[in-house]
Amino acid sequence: MDITILGVESRELLDLEINLLKVINKIEKDINIKKISDPKKIAERGIMSVPALIINGELKFSGEIPTVHELKIILKNLK
Repeated sequence: MDITILGVESRELLDLEINLLKVINKIEKDINIKKISDPKKIAERGIMSVPALIINGELKFSGEIPTVHELKIILKNLK
């Protein structure tokens, strides 16, 4: 599973990272995490609201912070 976190350093980005780590630490899947914080690279991907979360190439969240529960559901259902 490939996860990309996009956003500039902020409290919202930190909250997203914390929630994601809480979930990842409890699931047994091979997960690759990449973080993009360069505004130009974020814009090149067409992302207009950050933080954003891309999982396996699909934008799952943009401009909002998913809860631990929301992340559990999404990650649990992915193969």
